Amino acid sequence: MHPDWSPIGAKRFVELVRADFFTSVRFFRVIQNFMAQFGISGDPAVAAKFKHQILKDDPVLASVSNNRGYISFATSGPNSRTTQMFINFQNNPRLDAMGFTPFAKVIQGMDVVDEIYKIGERPSQHRIQQEGNAYLEKDFPRLTYIVNVEIVGGEKNDNNSDNNDNDNSKATTIPTETTLPETLVSVLRSEGCPAKSDVRGNLGPASVITSPIKTDWLKNRWQAALDMSGKPIPGQHWVAIDLQQVVVVDRIVIDWETAYCEDYILECRTDEHMDWTPLDPYKTASNTYARAEKQHIVQSITFDPKNEENREEQMKCQHIRLLMNKPATAWGVSIWELQVWGPSNSKGAREIENVC
Repeated sequence: MHPDWSPIGAKRFVELVRADFFTSVRFFRVIQNFMAQFGISGDPAVAAKFKHQILKDDPVLASVSNNRGYISFATSGPNSRTTQMFINFQNNPRLDAMGFTPFAKVIQGMDVVDEIYKIGERPSQHRIQQEGNAYLEKDFPRLTYIVNVEIVGGEKNDNNSDNNDNDNSKATTIPTETTLPETLVSVLRSEGCPAKSDVRGNLGPASVITSPIKTDWLKNRWQAALDMSGKPIPGQHWVAIDLQQVVVVDRIVIDWETAYCEDYILECRTDEHMDWTPLDPYKTASNTYARAEKQHIVQSITFDPKNEENREEQMKCQHIRLLMNKPATAWGVSIWELQVWGPSNSKGAREIENVC
């Protein structure tokens, strides 16, 4: 955030964040190769409260333009800013002369911004003001929305004219964890292993998208969707990894991106001709957190057998299958990465062991 670019606009943004204004706010006007607009509260009472709290314009600076990733308040003319704002998808210098003054920029996560659902200009702003999210959820259920916004990295003085590149806001409602739990001593077992799924989804000819470095293991996004707008493929779906040797499983980490699954089963077998066995009876913990650098929803599931003396036999797996029954969002289930972890080898904890 940059109060030095737009002190009045930046101050209003901080006020809105502190008031929890952005929770469940929809991107209601999104135009391909132009911008994504948001900022009408989903609660009509809150929208009415701010509707007449109009801001004076900030001066337009010659040194700051509406470039890709820059955020400006929307206006309907001079001295008309309230709560609506937009993120530029591309450089839009023509907006500068029209009085649109950026107050912030996206410093991480423009790939997420680019995926905002392109609704065009179909929703009625008047009806959003009057009916809130009830109208949008009924008539436009696929709109991208904000979970919530927090100030991270320490708040600066709102009127500080110093450069504030370290101030930024991140959408999340769950704890942020950037490292794996230190209490679990394990090594990655799934990297480089073949992966497959029941549906191709929206990602081209391969059944899963693979890492450019390690072939075939599940990394860099699979989605059970009919098209790039995220329309889900109905029904139950699965993704499986072949570890190519029998290993003992300690933990499975699922990065759901943002389209996560609320009802799923993890299964295991030691041979492709055997029946699948649920791992749920051995589950001891399931921690959900936000991957800080991507704002993804991640779940880390740890396992411990009921009979510790027979631990290795109970937890042996070669094939791991994630069976997904019910998506939690309107976009279908999406997986960015699926990791299988096993006990540490003799060289020490956390050393990556390429077993494939």
